[in-house]
Amino acid sequence: MKKTLLIIYLIPLLTFVCAQSAFSVFPADLTVEIDNVDEFETVAYSYVVNTSEKELNLMWKRNIQSKPDNWGVAICDFNNCWDEIVDSASISLMPGDTSNMDVHIRPNGVDGNAVVKLAIFDLDNRADEFVNSYTFNDATSFVLGQREPQNIRLFPNPTTEYFSVDGVDKLKEVLVVNLVGQEVKRFSASENARYKVSDLMRGLYLVRLVNKEDKIVKTIRLSKR
Repeated sequence: MKKTLLIIYLIPLLTFVCAQSAFSVFPADLTVEIDNVDEFETVAYSYVVNTSEKELNLMWKRNIQSKPDNWGVAICDFNNCWDEIVDSASISLMPGDTSNMDVHIRPNGVDGNAVVKLAIFDLDNRADEFVNSYTFNDATSFVLGQREPQNIRLFPNPTTEYFSVDGVDKLKEVLVVNLVGQEVKRFSASENARYKVSDLMRGLYLVRLVNKEDKIVKTIRLSKR
């Protein structure tokens, strides 16, 4: 009887352990607005992080679900930037290492919207897979000719002590998150404010700009030196 109870207890425990992924992708399911289709490219920034204690051999596969014919798409990891003729590539990560997993859209002056999906999986454990979705100009909100250009930027960037936000008003909060999705700073936004990050470790962070409707206006990469 005791042996039976032990087996019943261990089954869900083993299922939980096996379900743990050896890597994380951040942020998940991005939506990016293309401010100016005449600019060379717009980038959706994301990262894959090895959260395990062993070296991982990962592979990503691209699936372009929709886009205008004139739009170009490139995937950039830490090895290379791959144009559309390459739809998959492998990367190796040591424990704690990260690789960018960015999607670059080149609209070539043409309005429209696109959805690109990246499947990322462990070559040694095919069941460990994550599919990330990148949406450019959400089709539910995109109206031809009615988008206002926004030249939103952080400065100085890279920074050592603080940064400010230029090109957008009516912000509620400014959030700083690390590459594994943990919030490390939260600021109440105000005009001409300086947001202190001198106490953060050196590295890359993502800054989320949140408006008064609690919607993320834009996510920008920040380099802390």
